[in-house]
Amino acid sequence: MTAKGKVVYLKTPLEIQLKRTEKDKKRPLLAKGNKKKILEALKKEREPRYEEIADITIDQKGQKNRKSIIDEIIDKLSNE
Repeated sequence: MTAKGKVVYLKTPLEIQLKRTEKDKKRPLLAKGNKKKILEALKKEREPRYEEIADITIDQKGQKNRKSIIDEIIDKLSNE
């Protein structure tokens, strides 16, 4: 997967995921049931794979804004 570039994993806290998806009706996996429990289960299942393939991981906790996330990605890419 990384033969042509770098993989960046934006690690997003559950609270931010819930806020971003609370009114979204176009997410079939979240359409039925407790969204928090569903997102927790998806994270448990998927996160190990994301971390395994990521060249760079950016933790979004602390409500970072887009510019600071972009700057962090650029900084990490330029230091490789």
